[in-house]
Amino acid sequence: ILIYDGGGIGDKIMFARFIPILCERFYKNKIIFFTNKSLLWIFEFIFSYIPNLTIISYLDSQSLPNFDYHCSLISLIYYLNFTYHTITFEPLLENIIMPSSSNFILSNLHSHKRNFIINWKGNSKNLHEEHNRKIDLKFFEDFFKNPLLDDIQWIVINKELDYLETMTLRENNIIYLGDQIDNDNAFQDSMLLIQNADGVVTTDTSLAHISLNMNIDTYVLLTIGCEWRWVREGNSYWYPNAKLFRQKKLGDWKQVVNDLTSSLIS
Repeated sequence: ILIYDGGGIGDKIMFARFIPILCERFYKNKIIFFTNKSLLWIFEFIFSYIPNLTIISYLDSQSLPNFDYHCSLISLIYYLNFTYHTITFEPLLENIIMPSSSNFILSNLHSHKRNFIINWKGNSKNLHEEHNRKIDLKFFEDFFKNPLLDDIQWIVINKELDYLETMTLRENNIIYLGDQIDNDNAFQDSMLLIQNADGVVTTDTSLAHISLNMNIDTYVLLTIGCEWRWVREGNSYWYPNAKLFRQKKLGDWKQVVNDLTSSLIS
């Protein structure tokens, strides 16, 4: 049985929860998971215990064995007979062992403050970026200067910053590591930081899927017309451990940031 993924990186991580269930139900069958080269190391680690699973990257398609059936990762919801209310969630990355030899990465964590990673945008190539995932940093001007949040050290790992964003981080003494990490395996350094941080604040990007699957406190900032996975109100069955902050008015991030501030203070 060939399983191939689709969508963005976050989608692959989100739907990967169905892989162990598939392999257990069809334990007499060989399962092949076809995925991105950059994510191979993650899936090989977390699924290393599954004997009937083989993981192959798209770049190694020539080594793909013969298969009798194929199915997209998202379609497993249907074929495994899950409904929205019966979706199961176990943090796939909670027990992942990250290399701890990088003193540089961990040295950026403040020893006397809460350490939070903050991200206000995703990949600029995403067609939904401008209206569904990106927040203008002007909405965080008072947030970064709020004395009630002075016990937090903010860390940014986004790799795409413009000049104004860079200057905003400098003015607010926010640590920027995006140009110094994850140069070998995708997310390897980021995940080490997340694993040792107190929380993650992000819009609907792959970072949310990673930190939630690591069982780290995650504050997700959402537009009024956010992705279906986060639902319109209440908690999401996909990620019941997520702390969701939604716009109440289209384009108004001010209230979202205010709600986030109240949550972090309390």
